[in-house]
Parts: sequence; structure tokens; C-alpha cells
Amino acid sequence: MRRGAKNVFKGQLTVGLDLGDRFSSYCVLDENGEIILERNLPTTPEAMKQTFGRMLRSRIAMETGTHSPWVSRVLTELGHEVIVAHAQQVRLIVKSRRKDDRLDARTLARLARIDPELLTPVQHRSAQAQLHLAEIRARAGLVSARTALVNAARGLVKSYGQRLRKCGTLQVSREIWSRCCERWNIAQRTCHMEGLPWSPVTSAQVDMRLIPRAQSTRIRPVSGVEGELSPKCDSCSRGNGELAG
Repeated sequence: MRRGAKNVFKGQLTVGLDLGDRFSSYCVLDENGEIILERNLPTTPEAMKQTFGRMLRSRIAMETGTHSPWVSRVLTELGHEVIVAHAQQVRLIVKSRRKDDRLDARTLARLARIDPELLTPVQHRSAQAQLHLAEIRARAGLVSARTALVNAARGLVKSYGQRLRKCGTLQVSREIWSRCCERWNIAQRTCHMEGLPWSPVTSAQVDMRLIPRAQSTRIRPVSGVEGELSPKCDSCSRGNGELAG
């Protein structure tokens, strides 16, 4: 039987906290194991401090997840006994066919009250260790994205009968630019030989999709066909198919 809110925070309390991405559910049990309060709260540090900061020292159980590291630290700083349950080991929740945040919070609270070992508790890393791990994972993500982009560029160039030379990832952009300039110059020559007006739009005989669109205007003059692009140039203008002065 639920009691009034004014009597909630008296005596030894056990709390089950089911963490969600935006909102979380919690269930409070009294000394006799009766439910005295069930509510939702935003999953933010401010809401956690406001809700659990006015409770006496209590036992709070939650499952491992995205938010459990910082939530467990906040509640520990407030003086509560925090139990972080292994999410895959709590069979009453994992195997349950009734997926409901409120019921999960009840289950966590009851298991924590009976015997915390039933929750297979885990210990989270410290904030400093978590920061170091985040840096490692962020770098791994960037390296993976860079590798995917390089492989995609190589595959696109191969589809046009070209091949990028073996080089380090830092030189790939330079190699791609060199190939683009080469195809731009071939397109100019083709239009000249066919008597077509030179324009990236009208040069339908040559596929120009690999040539990047740059916005700067300075071009270094090179020998050969007038208006050729050099792999050494900084950038080019593609507005009307003319070189910028």
C-alpha cells in the first residue's frame, strides 16, 4: 500500500532505478518491502540530485547501461549505497516477457532488498579512466572512418579505369586531386578535338563526377594545352568551365 509523499523518506529505504535515455523510472520500498512511491524523472544530473538528494542514505539499485556510470557517481556523492547490476545477468528482467520500466524498477528494488548478490554487482571505472577510454574509442572511430573513406575513394577511381598509387593516408587526398586534374585536362582535350565548346556541362563525352568543386581562384600556369590544371595547384574555379585569373 502506498503512503503519502510526506512520509516517504523515513526509515531504511531501498530504491530500484530503471534508467532510460530521456526519462527513468524508480520504485521506493520501505523497511517492510512495501511500495511507497513510484515515479518517473528526467535522466539528467540535476533531476537525480533534486530527487535523491533529499532522501536519507538508501540502497539504490540500477542496471549497467549508457547512463549508469555518471548516475552511479552522482548518487554515491549524495551518500547513497549504489548497486550497479549486470544487465545480462538479472534473469528476472532479461527473461521477462513483460517489458515495462515500472516493473523493472520494482524488480531491481526487491532484489536489492533481499540480497544484492542476486544482481551480480559490477564496479564502474573511475571518471578519469572513463575519460581515457573515451579518447581511445574516439580515435578508433576516426581511424575507422578515415579508412572507410580511403577505401571508397580507391574503389570510385578504379571504376573509371584509374588506380591510386599506394601511399599513406595523409597523401591520399593529394593523389586523388592529381587524378582529378588529369581527367579535367583529358576532358578539355576531348572537347577541343571534337569541336565542342568547353564546359563541364557540355563535355558529355567525358565523365567529370570525380572532379572536386573548389572555391579558391588562384591557378599556376602549366605547359601544354591552354588552361590545363596542374596537380600542384591549390584549387580551381568551376563556375563556367573557365580558369579564374
